This record gives sequence, C-alpha cells and structure tokens, in this order.
Amino acid sequence: MFEILSRCKGVPRRYRAVPLGLLKPFASLMEWVENRLKLPKLITPYSLYTLGSNGHFSHAKADRMLGYKVRPLEQTLADTAAWLRSETV
Repeated sequence: MFEILSRCKGVPRRYRAVPLGLLKPFASLMEWVENRLKLPKLITPYSLYTLGSNGHFSHAKADRMLGYKVRPLEQTLADTAAWLRSETV
C-alpha cells in the first residue's frame, strides 16, 4: 500500500516497519499513558490484534446483493489521497 501511495504522490517511499512482536509488550503501557495524558490512541492491544489478524474477506455477498464492483487499489488510494489533500487546509 505504501508503495502505491508513493507512486500516486510521485515521491519516494519512506516508512519504517516495526514487527508486531516488538510492539505488543508496550501496547498496554502506551494505552495507559495515552489515557492518562488524554492523547489520541496510537497503539493499543486491540489495534495490534487487528493488524495481526486475518484480513482476507470475501465481497461475494456484496457482489450478489448490491452489485458491488471491485476497483483497482491504485485508483482507490489515489482518490483517497486526493480527498485527504482537499480536506486539509
């Protein structure tokens, strides 16, 4: 996804990946600190669980019942990036 976004934006990709196993021991502590300081939640045990879970979902029912059509990921990300740019002032 980051690779596609960097192509849409026309800039080289710059990101760092941190293994979930390194974050898990700190997630509860970070959530507690963020709650105490009234900061936005960046990493929680649940968010790490969700990131590490199986993200393979079927759209077959949406196809059948709603006429859903899959768009290319590149198009979706480009549209999302354009919308985010228009929303930030």
